[in-house]
Amino acid sequence: MRHFPAFFILLLPLWAVGESALPDLACQVLEEVTVSHAESLPATHTEAPSLYRIAESKLYLSSPDSDEYLYGDLTSTDWLRFNAGFKTILFASDEFTAAVEVHTDSLGTRVRRLHCSRI
Repeated sequence: MRHFPAFFILLLPLWAVGESALPDLACQVLEEVTVSHAESLPATHTEAPSLYRIAESKLYLSSPDSDEYLYGDLTSTDWLRFNAGFKTILFASDEFTAAVEVHTDSLGTRVRRLHCSRI
């Protein structure tokens, strides 16, 4: 029983390997698909010129119609997967150049394809 704490200390490096450090990024929304939760409304596909900026693990949103605002803190929930509020961002690789963002709330589900670059 005396070696029990040492065992956990040895596991710490293995736990840290599973984390992906999120760099500061600027992500442009390339396209968006919206599925309404109302049965009578069809899915829509639109171009959405919104900008997602990630700085110090915080997600900022802006669009041509609105100034930038803080959406929330991003937390890592899995390898290359981050959550903030109703949004989940899943990056395609640890290069962080392409991602899919899913926003689900009581009205519907929006899926956005993102192109990102480091800032």
